[in-house]
Amino acid sequence: MRIYGSGSHPGESFDPRMNGYEREWLRVRRHAGSPCNAGLLRTMSSLPPDTRAMRQTLYAALAAFPVGFVLVLVALGLLVYHVVTPDARWWEILHISINSILISAFGGLCFSAVAATVVSRIHYRRGAYRCRFCDRPLKGPGIPCECPEAQALRTDSR
Repeated sequence: MRIYGSGSHPGESFDPRMNGYEREWLRVRRHAGSPCNAGLLRTMSSLPPDTRAMRQTLYAALAAFPVGFVLVLVALGLLVYHVVTPDARWWEILHISINSILISAFGGLCFSAVAATVVSRIHYRRGAYRCRFCDRPLKGPGIPCECPEAQALRTDSR
């Protein structure tokens, strides 16, 4: 059953059996030859809120690692510069430098974990993550919804 003219664009056919992904694919294919290609741009930005939230959390964590690494390395470099005596041998300075790099990697991981936690909590507070049964916003990671379906899954897993 095809209903003509009931789509979002004039002359577009609408099939109620098609899901949203199929309709979007057809719309993109129709606009593929257009000079501005606005259909493809809209497709890339029309992601679900939980997917966007997860990507933002990952991007924040990935951006925080090099920042934390450099900050800790600079702090340790200044500390080594002011503490190490000028008559230290080269292997002692090499040993201190290698340890500084390892500590900086750990510091970058800590910065990354803190950034991911903060961004994730912001997303949970704004309601980006929702229950798949009742569509209520979840309260936090690992905290199940209060709806009966989610509670049934919780008791079955124990």
